[in-house]
Amino acid sequence: MWGAVAQADINDPLFEAVSANNMANAKPLIQAQLKSTPDFGPGHPLWEGAVVRSQDLFKLYMENGQDVMMNEDPDEIAAWLKLVADNLDIYDLLLEAMKNPRQLERYRAEMFEHAILEGHSPVVDLLLARGYSPGVRNGYGGTPLMLAAEQGHVAIMTTLLGKGVSPDSQSMTESALTLAVSSGGPNAVTFLLDSGADANRPLPSGETPLFFAVRDNNQKAFDLLIAAGIKFDVRSRWGTTPLMEAVAHGKDEMIPFLIEKGADVNAADILGNTALMIAAREGRAKAVELLLTHKADINARNTDGFTPLMHAVTRAGNGEVVSALLGMGADTQDKSATGQTAFDIARSSGRPEYAPLVEVK
Repeated sequence: MWGAVAQADINDPLFEAVSANNMANAKPLIQAQLKSTPDFGPGHPLWEGAVVRSQDLFKLYMENGQDVMMNEDPDEIAAWLKLVADNLDIYDLLLEAMKNPRQLERYRAEMFEHAILEGHSPVVDLLLARGYSPGVRNGYGGTPLMLAAEQGHVAIMTTLLGKGVSPDSQSMTESALTLAVSSGGPNAVTFLLDSGADANRPLPSGETPLFFAVRDNNQKAFDLLIAAGIKFDVRSRWGTTPLMEAVAHGKDEMIPFLIEKGADVNAADILGNTALMIAAREGRAKAVELLLTHKADINARNTDGFTPLMHAVTRAGNGEVVSALLGMGADTQDKSATGQTAFDIARSSGRPEYAPLVEVK
């Protein structure tokens, strides 16, 4: 940890020089230690304690080509980045002095990502000027634009787009726009849409930004996407719809709005499950009420022959949903693909409390 100076180091000549702010004495000591002590650097308590305390010492290490790498503590990374941002000229010299291409690439990659996370535009600008690719992907397939969008750093997003990065930048599971919708904030969403991001562009999963707005119950992003002309009749590769997403995640406020915008209340996924089945299975009483009000098929069947009522009786504490379905006319005589009625399923699922309600008279 930075600042973790060992007690034994207090009498070290370098520590004494730094404490006295005597950089003239500190410089030759630094040069000597860099040559004689292989582990003198990140991880060495004196090094870490001194660097975090003195910008002048920080400059001296940079001037001597020290590979100043950071650890994973967010507070320490933020402090270190501030030192870099305040000493860009010295940092630039360090980059220039690095002769090992692999060392330089590792250093720039880590620095670039953390600079975006912390919103340090000058550091990002310097790295780009030094030839760092604005479209490089990290180990998860994410791009700098996606990271900036997730953090809502519009200034950095502007810089990256100015370098030719596509506003539709995406990985296998996320895009710049979906990340802006989920966590970047309305300014980031607006910026990407105004910059030409496709509001209907699907991920490999088939999910569009609408799925993310619904999942997060993000009304501001939802409104921005509507203004950009989103489609509501979209499906994921599993056949799920934004309406099913709203039901599954308990976003009841979204249900009537999606239906009013044209969402098919009886759409089924690749297993034949409808939004009402999902609501019944998950015990979403309010969603069941809303879907039935909007004419959801109460006796629809999935590929296993299960109806919403059959799904409902498999869940403990689901009496309100079971009663609502029965009250709206759910058929207790329907049989699954294996010939079971809701009564049979309730008993085999260990839910005998529902058996009297769904017993075929």
